[in-house]
Amino acid sequence: MQIDGTGLTQLSRSKPDRNAKFAEYFYEPRYSPDGTHILVLRYDNSTEIENSETEDPNSAVIMSSNGSGLRVVTKGKPLGWADSGKAIFVDYQCIAKYELGSGKNRCIKAFDDLDLLGELYGTDTLAVDSNGWLGLITVTDSVGNPARILPFPTTMTVEAEDLKSIRPDLRPEAIATLPRDLKLQQVASDRSGSYLLLRYRAVTMEVLQVVKIK
Repeated sequence: MQIDGTGLTQLSRSKPDRNAKFAEYFYEPRYSPDGTHILVLRYDNSTEIENSETEDPNSAVIMSSNGSGLRVVTKGKPLGWADSGKAIFVDYQCIAKYELGSGKNRCIKAFDDLDLLGELYGTDTLAVDSNGWLGLITVTDSVGNPARILPFPTTMTVEAEDLKSIRPDLRPEAIATLPRDLKLQQVASDRSGSYLLLRYRAVTMEVLQVVKIK
């Protein structure tokens, strides 16, 4: 849709399943750097996958920007585009770069012990949790360079007074029971890479922050 909410267009349609409402669900769309394709997470909700202890229900799907030509390209959770749209980052047994042309999947060792939080739009830079702080790692030839640490914690503690403004619908006694530590769940950037959107979340609340990094 347009930024004003007009022009809503359906791009995908889930297949029905005999034991579930839908056999598949589509999440987290990401435009390619040139805007011609969309990378989507497909979750397989079919009975066969649900009863399996080994099958990964996640797969990376690519479609044209108008929703046509939808195809599954690889197993695992897609994390973002790489190499100016010639590859994608995917989480399947390891954090890897999957080359769309050759089908090669290369694990990136730099992410073995890090929690991945997102990608900077149109770049090969990924956001990670680096010992409690937000870090940025740029991938070159499937090798992660040392993280650039930013002054933003991956855990946010919300003061009681701030909770009142976040959840004005709750009584004071209910606010006192809310968790005050929110975990950074997702990071996204604008097209220029100058600003980041940080999504902190706890069980009962969510806080979004926009921060400038350059």
